[in-house]
Amino acid sequence: KVGAVDKILLKMQKCHSVPMDFIVLSKTLQAANSIFTTLNGDLRNMMLQEFHLEQDSSQDDGPGGEESASRLIQRQIAILDSILSHGHVSVLQDLYERIISIVDREGTLESK
Repeated sequence: KVGAVDKILLKMQKCHSVPMDFIVLSKTLQAANSIFTTLNGDLRNMMLQEFHLEQDSSQDDGPGGEESASRLIQRQIAILDSILSHGHVSVLQDLYERIISIVDREGTLESK
């Protein structure tokens, strides 16, 4: 189970937080980290490889339609970089690491 981080934190601030809140928050942060890791790693690398292939192909074929394909890939990479920068990946990773260092998941799940 995952949830919206802002809603979980608001509940924890306003109400008496329960152990499960910490579990849901840690799972949510873990899921967000996994998504950003995939975007920054696998997807970005695939896009860069495709860009370089298009660049090589356009050099062989001369100017034309291939140039627009490589421009499109450049724009897609720029959009991905923007998403990653707005996601505050390092903050999410730091928060996740802090929470898992404090919360004993197994103990919390057993006490539930």
